[in-house]
Amino acid sequence: MLGKILLLLAVLIHSVLPSVTPERSRTSRLSRGASGEQFKKLVVSKELVENSKKSIAGRQRLAVCAAKDPDCQAISVMFNAALPYAQNFLLADATTVATFIKAEEIVANVTVSQVSQWAKQLSVDWLVVCRTRESGERIVELYQCRDQTCALKETNAVATSSIEAMQKTCEAVSKYLKADFGPHAAKLPWMPVHSKEALIEIAQGYQLILGSVGVEDESQRQAIAQEGLRLSESALTKDPACIQAILLQASCHDILGQADALKETLKKGFMVRKPENPDRLAMLEFEGDYARYVQNNREGAAAKYMEMLEIDPNHLRAHWSLIETALDEPVVAVDAETLKFVAEHAAAIVAAHPGSPIATILEK
Repeated sequence: MLGKILLLLAVLIHSVLPSVTPERSRTSRLSRGASGEQFKKLVVSKELVENSKKSIAGRQRLAVCAAKDPDCQAISVMFNAALPYAQNFLLADATTVATFIKAEEIVANVTVSQVSQWAKQLSVDWLVVCRTRESGERIVELYQCRDQTCALKETNAVATSSIEAMQKTCEAVSKYLKADFGPHAAKLPWMPVHSKEALIEIAQGYQLILGSVGVEDESQRQAIAQEGLRLSESALTKDPACIQAILLQASCHDILGQADALKETLKKGFMVRKPENPDRLAMLEFEGDYARYVQNNREGAAAKYMEMLEIDPNHLRAHWSLIETALDEPVVAVDAETLKFVAEHAAAIVAAHPGSPIATILEK
């Protein structure tokens, strides 16, 4: 499980909430699974990182950002939910994007020069910008970035604020990108839930808890988790079967050390889940968390997280969940083979998600 510090991703977005930027510590307890003592043993060598970079060579890096507009943010969520299924792209996680691009900076008259600066900071080949024009019209712009400069390649206006119109816009941009969704092309999770408000609340909650990774001040971490819990509860009142909201709620209980509440949340989720949910990544994450926390089946949990990586080899939450699961035992039981396994997944995060809060800590 991404547990209390992540995320979904299938569901990450550039949120309207301020970024969490307190001092981070590599030796602070990141989770119950990866304690300080265990984490200090972890060595992420340059060789491992270079090997991970070679494994993702050829994939185009893409980031999605959105202005302070609910519809623009909902469109951003759709892209962040669907693009991990594209076999020829590597999607930057939304919290990394939020580190470099603030929602209030994405205004009606955003310049190509500004977009080029963002793309350089994020090291991406493509940047999707969801914003509003001065007229109030919502648009999605696609910039191609080469040689530290960007060029506007496509602009799609969103006809209405309906779910259907947003989905058509996402489909149009993906078609222009020639995104290869392989076996998932027939049914993509453009909209994980039916409520735009719930989508945004979930995304805000995940950005908060992901941004809290490595924060040393326990009271601050607790406050972040409480706010995430509030957002998850609000989202669940709008869509009680939303698996992403259930995952967020479980993560917050995990941060707060509320083991019984965490299990109850996952048990309720098991009862209301919809196995036909097109967002297979979210379902696998839930099944892995359920196996780990409810069934105490670490091997079963790891198998689910590995299946996530078969769909998206760069999935940040899947890599981190495997790290947590592997280190979820007494320090004395963490042998050299386990540490090697953990280091490989840590290197994959550093290679695929440079600038993310987790990668920043792992590199120290």
